[in-house]
Parts: sequence; C-alpha cells; structure tokens
Amino acid sequence: MTFTGIELRNIWMEQNAMYSSVTIDTVTYTPRDLRFENVRSVSISQMLIMDIELIASSVNLYNCHSDNHYSDTNGWPYRIDVDGTSALVAYELRYANTVSDNIFVNSISYDGTGYNDIANNLRIQTSVWGPLRVITQTGTKDIKISQRYNSGYYWYVDIATGLPYTNNVISNGGILDKKCSMLSLNNVEVYDVSNSFLIDNTDDLYYVWSIHAFLCPNNITDRKMSGDISSLHGVTLGQVFLKENQWVCSYGVKKMSCLPDNPFELFLTFRMLGGIGNVMFCDFQVLTFRNYYEASSFLNSKAFAESEPACERE
Repeated sequence: MTFTGIELRNIWMEQNAMYSSVTIDTVTYTPRDLRFENVRSVSISQMLIMDIELIASSVNLYNCHSDNHYSDTNGWPYRIDVDGTSALVAYELRYANTVSDNIFVNSISYDGTGYNDIANNLRIQTSVWGPLRVITQTGTKDIKISQRYNSGYYWYVDIATGLPYTNNVISNGGILDKKCSMLSLNNVEVYDVSNSFLIDNTDDLYYVWSIHAFLCPNNITDRKMSGDISSLHGVTLGQVFLKENQWVCSYGVKKMSCLPDNPFELFLTFRMLGGIGNVMFCDFQVLTFRNYYEASSFLNSKAFAESEPACERE
C-alpha cells in the first residue's frame, strides 16, 4: 500500500487570517495561516511559520523560519498552537528572535534573511525547546559554565531582599546523572550566584547555552513559574522552558558583546510569583564560539561540554 502525506513547499503567507472569525459549513473557526485537524503526516519546507494550529495532527518543518520577529516589528500575530494529541517538530529551523516552546526543535540552521543575525539585541531571548543532551564531550574550549548540579551546595540570592535563599536541595533525578538541584519557590525570584559568568568581550562572540529543567507537578492551577539566564538589569541570553512533569532541554545561541570597560554579569534565575512551586534542573552549560557555524554545529551535536582541552598524553 502506498501512502503519501501532505507536503507544502516555499509558500509565502502575508497578512492572511485578518478577520476575528470565519464560518465554514456552519462551523465557526479562528482564522489561521495553517490549520490541521486529524492530519497525521504533513511536511512543510522553506516557509515562514507564523500562525499555525494543530489538532490531533503531526507536522514536520524542514528548513523553515519561525520566530516572533514580524510580530514585534509589523504587528503580525505569532500564534503556534499545538494540542496535547499533536506534534510540531522542526529540522534545521532558522530563527533570530524568540521561538514558541510549542515547536520541538531537533536542529537549527543559519538564518539568511539578514536581520539581527541571531538577535544581536541584549534584551531579546533566543531560546528553543529541543532534544535532551545525553553526550558528554571533553576537549571543548572557551567554556563559561559547565555545571551538572549533582552535588554540593549552590548559593542562591533572593532578588527582592538581597539575602541568601536556602530552600534548595540536591534531589534524585536528572539526565546525565541521577542527581539534580531542586528549588522550592514561594512568591519569590532567586538567582544562582555560584554559577554566574561575565559578558566581557568587546568583539562579537556567539554564546551557546543549554540546560535541563523539570517543573514538578502540584495542585496549583495558576502556574507562574519561569526561568531565564539574565542580568539584574534586563540583559538576557535565553529563557528556560518549563513543562510540567517532564524533563525539557532549553538551548540557544546569541551574538553578544559589551562596551569597553563595561562588562555585565549573567545568572541562572528562577521565579514563582503569586504561588508555590518546585523546579528541578541540571546540566547547565555556556560556551563561546567565534562564528555561528561552529556554534550551531556544537548545539546540533546534542553534547554537554565537560572540560577545557589539555592536549596531553596520559
């Protein structure tokens, strides 16, 4: 039996779905650029994905572009809705701004549109949700952070008070190890002082990062837990995606630099405002590369960097 799925290639969508609703055969829908319901095999290649809805469907993106750039600059909607019975997976995704965490990004590619070059903007988050990093790699240079959070004590500070925050433990769980750090947060915002790093380069470098995180389930329905890698003054590297009862790998790359004699410090930060919640996390890394090709190659390898190169015989 021969089976052929739906395939879309190189279609430009611009200012479609402008009405608030549309009725087809007496059924009212919210207009979208793309909408799939009960469709189990869709391939989309070389398109801008801005406005898509999946219901009981499976869609793969190949060499597509998707982020909120046009939403920020032109006011076009950036709506990526995927229900619990669907999957939206991207291969060689091109992006330069913030990407929806409803897209599972298996691999990234260079964005050739020419704008922002992976968001050379200190306040834009360039994060994607992707495969867990299960490969340990040694011999990688220019490591800023390589922290498994599997033992010892880590020093957190309450941003509001400036006082140490001690409601954290080493917990069972994790990806590379069977241990991780767990924070219990109650209407508080904390940052990890023990694993901060400086942006102190005046020439542009590509900062690569990744982390595993797990949002613990509880009976709080209005969840307001969030995390990111940022400074205390709004400079941000990326968002830590959190999904309840699931280990998630957040990763990204961003071109960054500072003015001479004006470095800034970035921290891993978690906040739970207006409620109580627990988060587990591990395998946090930050590295720098001179060009995007090396940076994306490392990210697509799904590796976790352990140590600087020694180049010595045993």
